[in-house]
Amino acid sequence: MQPLVLDIPGTPKNPFTLTIPVDGALLDLSDAEVRFPTPGTARVDVEPVNEGFLLTGLLEIRVQLDCSRCLAPVMRDVSEGFRIVLSRDPAGGDTDDDWVFLAKDERLFDLAPIVRDLILVALPAKPLCSDSCMGLCPECGSDRNRVQCRCTSIPVDPRWAALQSLRAHEDPPEREEAIHGTTEEKDIEEPA
Repeated sequence: MQPLVLDIPGTPKNPFTLTIPVDGALLDLSDAEVRFPTPGTARVDVEPVNEGFLLTGLLEIRVQLDCSRCLAPVMRDVSEGFRIVLSRDPAGGDTDDDWVFLAKDERLFDLAPIVRDLILVALPAKPLCSDSCMGLCPECGSDRNRVQCRCTSIPVDPRWAALQSLRAHEDPPEREEAIHGTTEEKDIEEPA
């Protein structure tokens, strides 16, 4: 599969559309732990404007991530639009669109950095296989969505260990009173 390079002729007079296959392996997103099970597409409408081109596009690709709680694979479809002005005028750039200078003798424009950024922005910060994912057991490492582990002890964060010692010295009935009020029931006399 070819890199994400647009070959733009010198001075086209009419708009045209390009459909470019997107190979995720070429985007170098391994640091974000993103995998691409299938190739995607980028559909780009190229419209000649004053000293350049307006690129309006739509990226569609499927990505595979790991659930941040249980590490199960999570599939997400990314569908993101973009607008870029390729200008042959170095003084351009006064629009709200992303602006890129393209020298008069340049015909090739690499879309890979733009596609990479679109994917990164579309990814969730903490991907989940489901909102109710229970994650991995911190003791035995089993997936609590599939197996109910028999671990009974809950590890104590060492930063809170000093508080555990205070709790151990507390008298249980006094602790109960402190939390729920007195444990004795008082007889309430009914008015005569």
